[in-house]
Parts: sequence; structure tokens; C-alpha cells
Amino acid sequence: MVEIPESLAKCTRLDEFNVENNQLSALPVNLLANMAQVRNVTFSRNFFSVFPPGGREQYGHVTSLNMDHNRITVVPPDVLSHLGQVTKLNLRDNEIANLHPEVISYILSKGDGEV
Repeated sequence: MVEIPESLAKCTRLDEFNVENNQLSALPVNLLANMAQVRNVTFSRNFFSVFPPGGREQYGHVTSLNMDHNRITVVPPDVLSHLGQVTKLNLRDNEIANLHPEVISYILSKGDGEV
């Protein structure tokens, strides 16, 4: 799958959203915002090169976000304010060369202490 059908946003009762192992590089606008019950999100093994945009509406209810094995090169510090409920963030095996100190502090404060 190379893009997520916007009709999936109508699946408002999902508590898990997994689109692992596809060829995705972007998300439909406000996809997760419409899925207000989704807590666990997996975007692993896709082609994301940037952290998927979205405000608190998009990520405010998500507690676990798995984005390992993508092509992400940078995690903007401003994205952290949108991940208020996330306690598990997996960015392993991406192309991130440097992490802003604010991002490292966030990860250490929310997770299991692994960066």
C-alpha cells in the first residue's frame, strides 16, 4: 500500500492502528484525529522520511507510537508538544543523525530510559 485511504478515518472505534510493512511516506490530514480511541499506532517498515505532521488532535490520545525501520532523518523538537500521552516511542533503525537535546530529554522522561 502506498497511501492510506481517507475512508479509514471513519473507523472511529479502533484502539490500535497498524500499517506496518507498506510503502507509506505520508498520512492523510487528521487521520488519527478522527480515530479518537486509537492508543497504539504502528507505522514501522515504511518510507516515512519526516515525522508525520499533526497537532495535538492527531497524536493527543496515542500512548504508543512505533516508527522503526523508516527513513526519518530528523525529529523536530516542536513535535514533542503533540505527543503528550506517548509513553512508548520507537524510532529505531531510521536515518536520524542527530537528536536535539530537547528530544533526548523527552525520551528519557517518558520511556524506559533508552535513547
